[in-house]
Amino acid sequence: MNFGLADDNEFIKKLTELILANLEDEKFGAKELVLKTGMNHSTIHRRLKSIVGKNISQFICEIRLRKALDLLNLDGMTAAEVSYKVGFSSPAYFNNRFHKQFGYPPGEFKKRGSSGNEENSSSDLIELDNFRQKEVPAKKNRRHKLIARFTYGILLLIFLIFLIVNGSTGFSIFNMFLQPLDSEKSIAVLPFRNISNDNENQYFADGVMEEILNHLFNVTELRVISRTSVEQFRESNKTAPEIAKMLGVKYVLEGSVQKYGNKVRVTIQLIDTKREQHIISKKFDREMSDIFNIQSEIAKQVASELQTSLSLEEIKKIDARPTQNLEAYNLYLLGRFYLNRSTENELKKSKDYFEKALIIDPNFTSAIIGLSRVHFSLAFFWWSSPSIGFGKAKELALTALKLDKNSAEAHSALGSIYCWSEWKWEEARKEYIKAIELKPNDASGYADYSVLLDILGEREKAREQINIALELAPTSPDCIYQSSWYYYNERKFDESLAGWQKFKEFNMNDIWTYMNCLSIYFWQDDGSKAIGELQKIFSMDTTTLKYVDKVKQLYDKSGIEGLLNWLIDLELHKPNPSPIILANYYAQLGNKEAVLNHLEKAVKERRPWIPRIFSALECEFLHKDPRYIDMIKTMGLYNYFLTYESNYHQH
Repeated sequence: MNFGLADDNEFIKKLTELILANLEDEKFGAKELVLKTGMNHSTIHRRLKSIVGKNISQFICEIRLRKALDLLNLDGMTAAEVSYKVGFSSPAYFNNRFHKQFGYPPGEFKKRGSSGNEENSSSDLIELDNFRQKEVPAKKNRRHKLIARFTYGILLLIFLIFLIVNGSTGFSIFNMFLQPLDSEKSIAVLPFRNISNDNENQYFADGVMEEILNHLFNVTELRVISRTSVEQFRESNKTAPEIAKMLGVKYVLEGSVQKYGNKVRVTIQLIDTKREQHIISKKFDREMSDIFNIQSEIAKQVASELQTSLSLEEIKKIDARPTQNLEAYNLYLLGRFYLNRSTENELKKSKDYFEKALIIDPNFTSAIIGLSRVHFSLAFFWWSSPSIGFGKAKELALTALKLDKNSAEAHSALGSIYCWSEWKWEEARKEYIKAIELKPNDASGYADYSVLLDILGEREKAREQINIALELAPTSPDCIYQSSWYYYNERKFDESLAGWQKFKEFNMNDIWTYMNCLSIYFWQDDGSKAIGELQKIFSMDTTTLKYVDKVKQLYDKSGIEGLLNWLIDLELHKPNPSPIILANYYAQLGNKEAVLNHLEKAVKERRPWIPRIFSALECEFLHKDPRYIDMIKTMGLYNYFLTYESNYHQH
């Protein structure tokens, strides 16, 4: 049938048939649907908008969710199984979208049964009327809401009079009436305080907190805020309710750790911040050898108090011991402590601790993954030989997977190597998706996957994944940075600047963030702001302080073009000039030949950052140049490039 000639009902019906035929294929999205219909992307988009008020991606998502309603009625199918059946590789994301669509999570739907939800079910084909707003019921709903509000106001007035007459007698009843039932299972684990006599034991307190956090990541029903999001509250004077409001959670877990001799004391407080009540307040005084049990017990108690149902697999993961050797575990915690700091010297310290841990326990999977991450980071930033460093990182990640094929961290580490070092894009995709499946509450998995999607030109999906990450980690500097980068690629400079300014609050010394803002001011031809950003960059290093005053003088004399030529000259005189930085400067000058020369150099040297630069430059004069196409082919991005080019010109 010719889609273009179909009436509205037939058009919706035929689109629905195509989506249902590809229901389990997570990759079946807007692009794939367009190809199946043989129509133009913008034509389908406009028609869907006019008929049902949704774009293509929203329409596909709603079909999947409505079909999920049918599947949830089948005996023996869990919400996670339904998630995969309707094309969601992440059960956590499926839960989130289902809740937003229907007002309650899929687990609650199974308890309620399908009564009263027939209009939401899918049947085999979804009719147009199921998507359209029904005017009369909508008016009735508004009338019912007004009546309900009036009744609620009268009841409140009665209770207030009751309180005045009876003093505080009715307070608990009144408070219970006012406080709405909040079943959201969301939690932030704040940095644990080190109250040992030795200040050096902070690494141990951090390690205990992170292990509990990692256990909670395994609980599918929970929304758990990432470590990077809570780090900003380490020295904060804010109250638990204030922090919870900033992070968008209901519960907060606070704790402290004290080591003394061969003993350890872990104190925790689980706070319901909406009611400002302590749900758990407990001390664990144990032998140091019992630290693994303490961490598991805390995670399971928290899950129980938040009324989550733990599966046998989740319990198994929480109870698993990373190693049987306490000395190896202590060295591992030190390694992870320095890995999280990520400077060159601290990464090298981290490497030493991980290696010492592995001498004691060669099968310590977490330490193997940690060491893989260290080698990867050193190679990525060119602090070690990329070919040697990435090679070691891959070898270690594969070793970890042999020991534990269900390690989300190992799959993620391997995905990063395929992405940044080997340019094996589909292999990277598989590893990132597997990591998300194994740990659906970990924001870093979605953030890593979003970077790959951005490189491949799948920008709608990249935005979708980073938004999931930001839901799980709303103040994570890494997630904020990536989101800002995608806005930059889309030339949404105001949104990009807002994100990078926010990132600076977490990391005032990250020079690349200032460089990114500088690029935007150059593209916007905003000389005054470019001067200010450059002066900040030069102020960050004693060797460049001498240039601070020169910036404005040069701009007054030669404008932005003069500044760019001067920056190019400074970069070229460095011992190891960056072809990526130079390509960016030349792109802003419109010097096609110079851009291509430096891009070719970066591709030849296999600079890790280079795949991202192609989407960031977005220069019209490059797109059809044979040299540019050859570089795209060298990186294995040509097929993705063709799809992106097609979408680019359609829009």
